[in-house]
Amino acid sequence: MLQDSLGGNTGTYLISTVSPVVTSIEETISTLNFSDRAKQIMQRVKINEYSANDDQLVRKLQKEVLYLKEILKMKRKGDNLDVNNQMLQLKMENDKLRELAQGST
Repeated sequence: MLQDSLGGNTGTYLISTVSPVVTSIEETISTLNFSDRAKQIMQRVKINEYSANDDQLVRKLQKEVLYLKEILKMKRKGDNLDVNNQMLQLKMENDKLRELAQGST
């Protein structure tokens, strides 16, 4: 259950509640054993870093999404000639995005 919480760049806290009642001794011991195992899990956290190139790429991709929505609207209206021109322009822009992405790695 905790596997998703322990992965990635997250901080996870575990609060264990135990009972001093003798009838709950087995459950208390089980809880303490689990807490001890969870405490021993080590995790390396790294800071999420964004560069100007990434921001520029995200803006271009958002622009492309809007562009594709416009093409879809035109296609639904039946403007096939205009759609073909838009697709050609989109292909050229995709090529530029690929070059930009390869240059930033």
